[in-house]
Amino acid sequence: ALDAALEGPPAGLHGHWAASLAGLAHGLDRAGRTDAAGSLQLAAGGAAHFDAAVAARGVQSATLRTLLPSRAGLPTLAAKLVARADSALRRVDLTAHIDADVGRVTRVHVADLAATGAANVIVRLTGGGIEWTPDATTFDGRVMVRGGELPMIDVAGAGTASGGHGLITVGPWRDGGDALALTSGRFDVIGGYATATGTVRLSSGFGGGRVDGLTLPLGVAFARSSGGAIGAGCTRVGFDHARIATTQFAASAATLCPPRPGPLVTWQGNHIAAAMTVDGLGTRGVADGRAFSASARRFALLIGGTLAAPEISMSDVEITGASDPWRGSARVSARAARTSSGWTVTGALSALRGVGPSVVASSGHGRWRLMNGVVTVDDADVAVADPSPTPAFNPLHLTGVNGRVVSQTLTGRATVELANGARLATVTGSYDLAKRTGRGELSSALTFAPALQPIDISGLARGLVANVAGKVTTAAALEIAGNKVTGTGTVRLAGVNLATAALGPVTGIDGTITFDELALLHTPPHQMLHIAGLNPGVAIDDVSVRFQLLGRDAVAIERLAWPFTGGTMTVRPTVLRADVPQRTFTVDVDGLDAEQFVQRFQIKNLNATGKFDGVLPLVFERSKGRIAGGMLIARANGGLLQYVGEVGQASMGAAGRLAFDALRRLRYRTLKLQLDGDLDGEIVTAIDFTGTNEVPLATGSRLPLRATGLPFKFGVTVRAPFRSLLGTAASFSDARAVIRAAKPLE
Repeated sequence: ALDAALEGPPAGLHGHWAASLAGLAHGLDRAGRTDAAGSLQLAAGGAAHFDAAVAARGVQSATLRTLLPSRAGLPTLAAKLVARADSALRRVDLTAHIDADVGRVTRVHVADLAATGAANVIVRLTGGGIEWTPDATTFDGRVMVRGGELPMIDVAGAGTASGGHGLITVGPWRDGGDALALTSGRFDVIGGYATATGTVRLSSGFGGGRVDGLTLPLGVAFARSSGGAIGAGCTRVGFDHARIATTQFAASAATLCPPRPGPLVTWQGNHIAAAMTVDGLGTRGVADGRAFSASARRFALLIGGTLAAPEISMSDVEITGASDPWRGSARVSARAARTSSGWTVTGALSALRGVGPSVVASSGHGRWRLMNGVVTVDDADVAVADPSPTPAFNPLHLTGVNGRVVSQTLTGRATVELANGARLATVTGSYDLAKRTGRGELSSALTFAPALQPIDISGLARGLVANVAGKVTTAAALEIAGNKVTGTGTVRLAGVNLATAALGPVTGIDGTITFDELALLHTPPHQMLHIAGLNPGVAIDDVSVRFQLLGRDAVAIERLAWPFTGGTMTVRPTVLRADVPQRTFTVDVDGLDAEQFVQRFQIKNLNATGKFDGVLPLVFERSKGRIAGGMLIARANGGLLQYVGEVGQASMGAAGRLAFDALRRLRYRTLKLQLDGDLDGEIVTAIDFTGTNEVPLATGSRLPLRATGLPFKFGVTVRAPFRSLLGTAASFSDARAVIRAAKPLE
């Protein structure tokens, strides 16, 4: 609709007019209602002047909205600004004052332009405004953006289409944890070339982290036909504080330099490119509750892709760091790319080395990724070793290391291998980075054979065990709280055979050991193992041991027992400590059967019956042992001794022949053996027994009488190496030494 009230002659027609349009549209843009009202003045020669106040209500500009970038993957600050700008552009009301001259001089002047969007966003142009003529376009004024929870923006400038200058100020603006400010902003336009300088300071979250107080000296150049550039020469960039996952970084800065004099970043159309060196990068911070420092040698940083989907990469960045008591280094490569779903950072780690008080890690390598706030490590591998002069373990490899950090929780899995590739164990676990608590599980199933021995795992096994054969299964559950690691576990032995320095060959070890504090090698009481056999010089079968591990250096023997020739040998309870060089065992002998003893050791020419009890104190020191005051005593009902060998008669007197005849069948009432000496040296055995003969003896009188029931007392001392003592008994065929020591009781 158009209304006009004009008067005067045609050459001087003047008056007022008003117009209203509904549904005005152009392409993707449309206005709900447009109103204009003003004055018109015609002059001679076809010249005209008019002015108008224009108001467009409900303007929807899809064209402007499509210029906004996607919010996916943007830092939180940028995402907020894009969202609020998009909201403001959904519906805009425009007002402006326009005056124009048409004729010999054509001129259009726009002033007092204001745009009011949603959430009370106001963009206002004040000052001289914009003026267009066929020869030039000029600008002189101030543009202000206010409201809508957007930063305050002021642009004040003056110039023409061919050149101009001005000042820009943004903020300071803060919304929650996000902040933005542009200070000392200035722009200059010359022909088709424009430059802008200033200092940007911002705080924002991104992916799984955030940065506070990021300061960027800004130098931007635009060319209408050839794109633009950022930076001119070396630029110092820094921040006050940053966080990635749970790692906190203190204030840090670095210098960015182009490879040759010129800008840092350039773009052409929608494509961006940059090549720069980063120098002087160093930082301090806190990771997992521990302070650390890190620095990087000068490295190259490349930027490519498009403005909507930039790509940033760096290769072989040498990083060194320290976090008491650790220090280390690594080479890192990374590539960051922005896609429709957000930023993704992928990279590789190599030449990892870390030195701690009890572990040295080296030759570490693997792949890592950061996407949607999740950090992932894949197929990593690292060698570990104990740096002490007497290492607790031989060099190992952690292979197939896979881990994820999601919502401050680390989960992972790794395989433990020997340096030769033999698999030892699998480790899985999780760790809360915020609470500094976690748990892990370790499992292994080892089959010892010539190709795998304990000495291959730890040199501490040297001289203790060898020739190990059999299956050992281990399961452990670990708990982590701060700097403390605790855990429980079980070790299952199934038919394990081995050789030991102290006990000789040991066969058929079966049982399960349960640990209530794995790190301290501590167990509850009453752990049980069964040993099929061992031979410390005497074959011992069917051994049962009940014990408790009291830590790395002590074990409590609760009961150690085995059957022996019809009786039982039992070691009394004792505690063995590694720092005590002398160890004492007391072995109780209960019900040893003489007849079975003679049969087991195949002692020739001797028969015996009876039961014996006693005690054998054993003292070990520096891998040598001795019997100290051992005693075996026959039970009260005695037994029978019967020597059936031959003894030369010519060398004996009457008393000797009498004793010899008595030993043909002697019913003893008492028999006592006393043992002393070194197990690796000479054992002195004192044998005392009394009894009566059961075979008739010649009395030695002139009458040819033969008598039984005569009392005898024997005292015998045997000296022999312990390991051949039983062999001596087994070959016992000459009783003359015993007979010479015997005499009838008075």
